[in-house]
Amino acid sequence: MAQLEDTQQLEREYDPDSLIGLLGRGSTAGSKLYRLYYGKPPGASVGNTYNKHNMDRLRSFKSASTTKSSADEKPLSRSTPPEVRVPRVGRPGKRAEPHPDSDKGRRPAAIILANLEREAEELSSMQPPAPSGPLLDDKEKARLASLMQYRGAPPDASAKIAVQYDPTKSPGQLREIRMLERLFSEVLHEIQLLKQDIAGRISCSDENLRDQSNVRKLQGDLKFKVQELGRIDALIQQTEVSSPC
Repeated sequence: MAQLEDTQQLEREYDPDSLIGLLGRGSTAGSKLYRLYYGKPPGASVGNTYNKHNMDRLRSFKSASTTKSSADEKPLSRSTPPEVRVPRVGRPGKRAEPHPDSDKGRRPAAIILANLEREAEELSSMQPPAPSGPLLDDKEKARLASLMQYRGAPPDASAKIAVQYDPTKSPGQLREIRMLERLFSEVLHEIQLLKQDIAGRISCSDENLRDQSNVRKLQGDLKFKVQELGRIDALIQQTEVSSPC
């Protein structure tokens, strides 16, 4: 019986309606829960206060700028140019003499001759001094040219300089001699081919190849080539013995 009474008492204590009433807005806990979930945050009122203060200051600035008259405004400062003080030279009132070359019209002959003599003296004073030692000979010039050509390391300099450089002939004569020598070799090769062709035609059994007219024509070409070879050889000899330009 006592156990039944205890159960009924517990049911009354934990009645849902009574529990909801404990957490209502009238209680301390219910009021805090409501403000936490449904009310404004704690800083909202402070933020609104500062926002209102800023808006008031902005309105005051705008009203002050609109009511300010243009007469009260200060004019913009202008940059003044710097003052340059030039020193005065000479006596006051004295004028500089004009340059003699600035006169209009023709100059006298005496002034022109004096200027020419002065310029000649200046040019003679600017000339380099005479060399104190002996001048470079052809052999030394050839050695220096070879060093400059091969950047200081010529291959077999003693043999190459003697072949490549001939102090008795100009570069144009050397090029002409080399060209004539190449032409001499080409004509000599053509003569050898003509001799072989003529010998082959004479010893051939074919009558068309042994035709005397063709053989005589080839012999005429051979004679012309031999004469041309002699003229080339004479030109080579003449160029070699001629003095440099």
